[in-house]
Amino acid sequence: MWKLHCGIRFARAAAAGPCACIGLSFLFAWGALHTGLALAQNDADAADLSRRGMALVQRGQYADAVPLLQQAYGAHVQQQGERHPDTLRSQGELVSTLVLVRPQEALPLAESLLRLRREAQGEKSPQTFAAMESLGFVYYKLSRYEEELALDRQLLELRVQTLGEKHPQSLRSLRGVAIDYQNLNRQFVNGSTA
Repeated sequence: MWKLHCGIRFARAAAAGPCACIGLSFLFAWGALHTGLALAQNDADAADLSRRGMALVQRGQYADAVPLLQQAYGAHVQQQGERHPDTLRSQGELVSTLVLVRPQEALPLAESLLRLRREAQGEKSPQTFAAMESLGFVYYKLSRYEEELALDRQLLELRVQTLGEKHPQSLRSLRGVAIDYQNLNRQFVNGSTA
């Protein structure tokens, strides 16, 4: 709206003469610069919130970190959109922390993160693999072992295709699938179902 208003004023000034145009051009350029500085400041604020939140995570203060990471994620979404790499990184930080204190709240964010990573980077990217691991961990924390197993088997298959069967990450995925089977067996023996 501000740009439209300035554009109308600029057109009127053009009719008034060259001096009026120069003055309005300066004001318009200053306004655009000022808006750009405000966005840069907001980006810095979001990055600062994220850094402060992750510092709390490193100290094991997960519950205290969640509000900062939620604010950082919200700021990234608002400023850059949900598909921007900084936003996806911020979402991943929030998921990996939130799952430790409130796993049920982490579930929709983890599912969204995986969907966005697949769209942005494709099925076989390291970022997509990390998002799959995060969602698998959320399933584990919620005792949804069958869903965790299905996702971990898919991750194992993708890693073997991409990295080879003897790559350390492929072997880690194989270990994860074995643990998933143990969890399912334990759940079956105990007679509980998720």
